[in-house]
Amino acid sequence: MMTWKDASSTYVSGDSLYLGRWKVGSVFYDGARPRGALEVYRADCSLPGIKADLGGYETVIEARAAVERAVNHWIKHSGLK
Repeated sequence: MMTWKDASSTYVSGDSLYLGRWKVGSVFYDGARPRGALEVYRADCSLPGIKADLGGYETVIEARAAVERAVNHWIKHSGLK
Protein backbone atom coordinates (compact mmCIF):
# COMPACT_ATOMS: atom_id res chain seq x y z
CA MET A 1 0.00 0.00 0.00
CA MET A 2 1.37 3.42 -1.01
CA THR A 3 1.01 6.32 1.42
CA TRP A 4 2.05 9.97 1.16
CA LYS A 5 3.47 11.54 4.32
CA ASP A 6 4.51 15.11 5.03
CA ALA A 7 8.30 15.52 4.88
CA SER A 8 8.52 19.23 5.55
CA SER A 9 11.26 20.57 7.79
CA THR A 10 13.06 23.85 8.36
CA TYR A 11 14.61 24.03 4.89
CA VAL A 12 12.49 21.57 2.87
CA SER A 13 8.83 21.65 1.92
CA GLY A 14 7.58 18.39 0.49
CA ASP A 15 6.06 14.94 0.79
CA SER A 16 7.45 11.41 0.78
CA LEU A 17 5.83 8.32 -0.72
CA TYR A 18 6.05 5.13 1.30
CA LEU A 19 5.47 1.61 0.05
CA GLY A 20 4.64 -0.14 3.28
CA ARG A 21 7.30 1.15 5.67
CA TRP A 22 9.90 1.99 3.02
CA LYS A 23 10.34 5.42 1.48
CA VAL A 24 10.33 5.00 -2.30
CA GLY A 25 9.96 8.55 -3.59
CA SER A 26 9.55 12.19 -2.74
CA VAL A 27 8.21 15.48 -4.02
CA PHE A 28 9.58 18.82 -2.87
CA TYR A 29 9.49 22.52 -3.66
CA ASP A 30 12.70 23.50 -5.49
CA GLY A 31 13.59 26.89 -4.05
CA ALA A 32 16.72 27.09 -6.25
CA ARG A 33 14.65 27.63 -9.40
CA PRO A 34 14.77 31.17 -10.83
CA ARG A 35 11.83 33.51 -10.31
CA GLY A 36 9.10 33.00 -12.84
CA ALA A 37 10.08 29.36 -13.50
CA LEU A 38 7.07 27.16 -14.08
CA GLU A 39 8.44 23.79 -12.95
CA VAL A 40 9.05 24.50 -9.27
CA TYR A 41 8.32 21.03 -7.85
CA ARG A 42 10.87 18.21 -8.16
CA ALA A 43 10.08 14.50 -8.08
CA ASP A 44 12.55 11.81 -6.98
CA CYS A 45 12.38 8.02 -6.84
CA SER A 46 14.69 5.75 -4.82
CA LEU A 47 13.90 2.36 -6.34
CA PRO A 48 16.57 0.34 -8.18
CA GLY A 49 16.30 0.49 -11.94
CA ILE A 50 14.36 3.78 -11.90
CA LYS A 51 16.29 7.00 -12.43
CA ALA A 52 16.38 9.07 -9.26
CA ASP A 53 15.46 12.44 -10.79
CA LEU A 54 11.99 12.27 -12.31
CA GLY A 55 12.03 15.91 -13.39
CA GLY A 56 10.31 19.17 -12.57
CA TYR A 57 6.58 19.89 -12.51
CA GLU A 58 4.31 22.91 -12.21
CA THR A 59 2.15 21.50 -9.42
CA VAL A 60 2.67 19.14 -6.52
CA ILE A 61 -0.18 16.99 -7.90
CA GLU A 62 1.67 16.45 -11.20
CA ALA A 63 4.90 15.64 -9.34
CA ARG A 64 3.13 13.14 -7.07
CA ALA A 65 1.55 11.48 -10.12
CA ALA A 66 5.01 11.08 -11.71
CA VAL A 67 6.36 9.36 -8.59
CA GLU A 68 3.33 7.08 -8.37
CA ARG A 69 3.67 6.14 -12.06
CA ALA A 70 7.35 5.27 -11.55
CA VAL A 71 6.61 3.15 -8.46
CA ASN A 72 3.71 1.35 -10.17
CA HIS A 73 5.94 0.66 -13.18
CA TRP A 74 8.62 -0.76 -10.89
CA ILE A 75 6.11 -2.98 -9.06
CA LYS A 76 4.64 -4.23 -12.35
CA HIS A 77 8.03 -5.22 -13.76
CA SER A 78 9.66 -6.39 -10.51
CA GLY A 79 7.97 -9.77 -10.47
CA LEU A 80 6.71 -9.20 -6.91
CA LYS A 81 3.01 -9.40 -7.79
